Amino acid sequence: MAAVPLGLIDASRLAKIPPKHHAEHEFCFHIHDSMLSMFHELARHQYPTIKLEFADPEELNKFQSSPDPITYFINSGNRDLAKRLTVG
Repeated sequence: MAAVPLGLIDASRLAKIPPKHHAEHEFCFHIHDSMLSMFHELARHQYPTIKLEFADPEELNKFQSSPDPITYFINSGNRDLAKRLTVG
């Protein structure tokens, strides 16, 4: 049975994708495009904007070395900010 494109993205974006993977590719990029659109709208409205200030270069280095901001704030005892980042 041949895969059928979903019709979610322009067919020209599927030109170099094997036909049997069109639906999967389309679905992934539809999600990607939707998330990017939401991000642009949030940024356009400057939401959420959080300004972070670090006490010293060592603290900044720990933050930059963390796998992600939420993990850093949980591990450093600042669960409220981690929650704000997650919910925002």
